[in-house]
Amino acid sequence: MGLSSCCAAALLLPALSAAAQDAAEGGSEITSASQAELESLLARYERALESEDSFEIAGALVKMAAHDNVELLAAATEALKYRASKVDKRAVRDEAAELGIRNSNEIERMTLAREAEVQAQAARLIGNIPGKASSSLLFKTFKDKKIRKDKPTVVAALIDAMGRQGFERALKDVESEFSSEGPKEVMRACVRYFGQIRCKDLGVVRKLCMELSAPEPGNVDSATNPPASYWETRWKTWSYYRRDVSWALKEITGESFQPAEGGHAGDAQKALDYVEEHARELGLK
Repeated sequence: MGLSSCCAAALLLPALSAAAQDAAEGGSEITSASQAELESLLARYERALESEDSFEIAGALVKMAAHDNVELLAAATEALKYRASKVDKRAVRDEAAELGIRNSNEIERMTLAREAEVQAQAARLIGNIPGKASSSLLFKTFKDKKIRKDKPTVVAALIDAMGRQGFERALKDVESEFSSEGPKEVMRACVRYFGQIRCKDLGVVRKLCMELSAPEPGNVDSATNPPASYWETRWKTWSYYRRDVSWALKEITGESFQPAEGGHAGDAQKALDYVEEHARELGLK
């Protein structure tokens, strides 16, 4: 594989994720496939499995994720446990060699990215399929410590899928994930989850209200204040999901609140006041 081919293959990961994420968030309609369509989708998936190429498998799952047929659950369950094949590992070695990458940790990261793409697409597909079996599978996988440690894109996909299913049982775990201030895609998925389940936890809703303001140090002269690099990263992460905070609060309260942007400081206090005043009628506790 030439350098241009390697780079083109690597670019498929974010492209596949973006396509599936758009579908999951309402960018395209989720439908029930006909019997003929099901047969075609499953046949493509089987061919992809035979290729042992994670890009092919993920691509097949993206096509499947446009549908909600329970017959797709078995394939998605299998894909959720995907581990990099010899084909994947050889492709990663070739790509690393052509890019001049020799660090073993970086090579391992590239390998995990291939696994994660398949698993994330599987999670998004499972999120389409209602039922206790789907929700339990998503939650069990979300609780996997190794996935939580190494695969933020999978964690984000799992949280989003549980949110779309209205799986409130995961609330405390998702809140904990949000409080840990992790990768931006995970933080965004947490915010959307709160909106998707129309969260009734007053403490969580208060946190969302506060997220309408940009993060900044309370006392720049304090010895316990994190370094400037922390606040820069924190701001970039917050910027990635700030509009989702407004969306989530609209889902929960029915009211529109603006996040900080440009010269606008954000509606944090306005939102907090509204939530406190209307907590009972909103069912918040």
